[in-house]
Amino acid sequence: MIRQNDQKVVEFILELQKQGAKCNFGNQLHVQLSDQLIAGIKIPGSERELLTMPNSSFQDAKTACINCGAVNELNI
Repeated sequence: MIRQNDQKVVEFILELQKQGAKCNFGNQLHVQLSDQLIAGIKIPGSERELLTMPNSSFQDAKTACINCGAVNELNI
């Protein structure tokens, strides 16, 4: 999944979680969600920031993306 330019970050994350729940990832669900979040978020600079957070949890990645999205929406 890839976030569309007009899609809010929170909407993308919710859709990602909904789609992930349909898959049979078992105890790897949060790892797969984190990987897909990094690959699909498409906020300038966010991928690089997320990749510098080794061993971060899905919750950490989700929080970072929401924060990046909020800043990006403000055009700061």
